[in-house]
Amino acid sequence: MTMLRTTVTLATTYLLACGATAFAQQPAQQPSTASRGMEAAARAAMENPSNPLLLMETSQGSIYLELLPTEAPRNVANVLALAAGEVELLPHLSDADLVVQREQEQSSRRRSRRSRQSQPPLQPLMLPFYDGSRFHRVIPGFLVQTGSPWLHPQGRPRDLLADEINADDLGLQDEPLIMPDGSINPLLGAGNQEDFAELVLRPLYQRMDIDTVADLLLRQDAVLQRLQQMSIKEVLQNQGYSFDRSRPSRHLNRGTVALANVGPDSNGPEFFIVLAHVPALSGRHTVIGRVVAGMEVVDAIGRIPVQPEDTRFSSVIYRLRRIN
Repeated sequence: MTMLRTTVTLATTYLLACGATAFAQQPAQQPSTASRGMEAAARAAMENPSNPLLLMETSQGSIYLELLPTEAPRNVANVLALAAGEVELLPHLSDADLVVQREQEQSSRRRSRRSRQSQPPLQPLMLPFYDGSRFHRVIPGFLVQTGSPWLHPQGRPRDLLADEINADDLGLQDEPLIMPDGSINPLLGAGNQEDFAELVLRPLYQRMDIDTVADLLLRQDAVLQRLQQMSIKEVLQNQGYSFDRSRPSRHLNRGTVALANVGPDSNGPEFFIVLAHVPALSGRHTVIGRVVAGMEVVDAIGRIPVQPEDTRFSSVIYRLRRIN
């Protein structure tokens, strides 16, 4: 049974690799006059012509992205490597796969050194990561998101990267948590009391070593004073974010490309394009680029809501490549 599973895994990996390679090596069609004009417009709209320019070909049309290595060098380099197929992908392992893996490891330990060397291990896949990906999360009027490592059929990258954000450049150190009229700063993005407790109170209590209700009652005046003095930057630092003052950062405006994450320093291949100005996301997401042509295509993708649980009718990325 173990040998059969191994054979099936090898065959599946081979077919995936051949299929993806064949797709990537299809001869490129000659660009039309319209596409040449769109590329020229994209180049003209770039902030810096030496920045990487990516062409994203989707089922809705073409989108041109200018990446910003001056602002996020490590994360931009990672996205470029993923798009070029230069990053090893780890396979997704189900519970059954983990059982088989453990059986193989136990069997391997029982074999002789010669027997182990006669069967080379599976090589990791090195394929253009974004080709064939879907926009798995679409919130009309807000954002379109793609590049999920957990929905990718061939696996996920091994490493997550640190944030590259300058909170001072965004002015977050000058944004008070509590506004002069006593309201909560909308930059916090708290919609209710539960959000406020999760985003502000729990991290603050941890910083102040408040573990019990009795501790809170004894120190409630100190807590209130801290809340009145806190900036949005300090709120984010309490949540675990760290900031780099050596590089510029920008707010998330319409057409901005930023990395999705699950908290501080958890950047991978997943990114989103903003459909409108969303100041509440500033300081939480590393900005890696901007749309320089094809925003009407992004708007078309963003008209129909999509959730990761059901992406059957979502837009597809056929190909994502650097073109300069």
